[in-house]
Amino acid sequence: MTVRRFILTLLLNLVAAWPAAVLAQADGPKEYEVKAAFIYHFIQFTEWPAGSFANKQSPIVLATVGRDPFGGALEQICAGKSISGRVLVVKHFTSAADVKPCQVLFIAASSDGEMSGALKSAGSEGLLTVGETDRFVASGGIVRFYAENNRVRFEINQEAAERAHLRISAKLLRLAKPHGS
Repeated sequence: MTVRRFILTLLLNLVAAWPAAVLAQADGPKEYEVKAAFIYHFIQFTEWPAGSFANKQSPIVLATVGRDPFGGALEQICAGKSISGRVLVVKHFTSAADVKPCQVLFIAASSDGEMSGALKSAGSEGLLTVGETDRFVASGGIVRFYAENNRVRFEINQEAAERAHLRISAKLLRLAKPHGS
């Protein structure tokens, strides 16, 4: 394990262990700041198929659909960063019909009804979908945030990731609750 991977794994474990009571404090990280940090790490531990990008300089586009609950946290965590030589770009779409091709799509609980339309607009191959409703992974989403013991946790639908031709690192899969368990 490289030092970088070890540090990232350690950070993911620490973020997952923050109690919700701490997350709610004014001077501590908020729920969506924690979720933004998780999403950034999900990107680091995911490999996209070759056809997911127009060329070698194309950015990794992280998009939201509907009301953006992050309040600038995604932009803040992605500012000036790149992964595997690709700059991170954050875009917000107001509705599923507006969604353009992207590599990561976050669908907030308030926009869950837009999931199927957003997937049609963005295309599902090479798309890492992240959501937060109980039925998200059962509906074909890949990563779902949930609360457990006052902590932000996540589960991964590996079958959905395989259908999207995404390779998710075994390290990330070990940290996740497997879909259906």
